[in-house]
Amino acid sequence: MFEMNVACLALVLFGEASTYDQKLAVGAVVMNRAGHKVEKICDVVYAPKQFEYITLMQQNKMREPTREELLKHELLALQIIKKKHVNPVANSKFFHDTRISNPWKDKKQVAVIGNMIFY
Repeated sequence: MFEMNVACLALVLFGEASTYDQKLAVGAVVMNRAGHKVEKICDVVYAPKQFEYITLMQQNKMREPTREELLKHELLALQIIKKKHVNPVANSKFFHDTRISNPWKDKKQVAVIGNMIFY
């Protein structure tokens, strides 16, 4: 079960963030939502309409990562789970890409990393 949760986090890192710093931040958001419980990661990742990449992938509108791409992201996911990196977004549980409309205008911004805002 641990491996499945690592893979779930890796999918979100692959699909939602492009830079290393963004991947760390997105991973922190997932862990915050999961209450830092590894066994809840897949529940967070596959909750309806929470992560655009996952939603589009389920609709066959986005490609799945290759095994090599997934393995690369699983290594980073494992490091995030084991808290090998500083959490760059504190207790943030939401983020959005500035290239789309802001669904959380009423929330306080915690961090901006590239084109992503974290709340």
